[in-house]
Amino acid sequence: MSSSPPFQFWDTLDDPAAWLTADRDNPGRALAALEALDDPEIRSVVEVGPGPGYDWQDFWRGSRVQYEAIEGSPGMVAHLKRTLPDMPVRVGTFEDLGTAAYDLAYVKAVLEHQRGFREALGHLLRAARRKVLVEWYLPPGDVEELRVDAHGIPANRYARADVLAFLAEHGAAAEVQGFMFLGRHQELWTIRPRG
Repeated sequence: MSSSPPFQFWDTLDDPAAWLTADRDNPGRALAALEALDDPEIRSVVEVGPGPGYDWQDFWRGSRVQYEAIEGSPGMVAHLKRTLPDMPVRVGTFEDLGTAAYDLAYVKAVLEHQRGFREALGHLLRAARRKVLVEWYLPPGDVEELRVDAHGIPANRYARADVLAFLAEHGAAAEVQGFMFLGRHQELWTIRPRG
């Protein structure tokens, strides 16, 4: 069974981007972009779950970095192709990332919506040659809290010790930057895969 959440929710919305308008000002987005743009060895980036395409619009379009987005919701991809026709986006999931296919793999507020973090994070580690960036809006905590919201979408907070142990098992380590957004502590993890 795939760890991917049900995507039907996004496909039912007339304007999927309207659901995420407050996120445009999230400082974690800029922190993530700087991790890539300040590193001359990062030449290709994949973003899984690009939402309304804010990162493409604000950081990647016109940059020196080759960008691609993978989105699980056909409705969201159709919306992006309609509103941002120059954005390189395709329907797919973590399973479609490939091995060592990108210098950097990036997710923002996506792992919390998986049925578990291991499968998705494993695919990210395999896909990235240099770095994986994970922005958590529900950063891992002392205990695992698995929840499903009213739309049937997981909204999980994983146990920090479990995530760190998984990374160590895969020869990876994380640098953690905390920040505040909308009164909530969030984190950007820069993970360096084994390599």
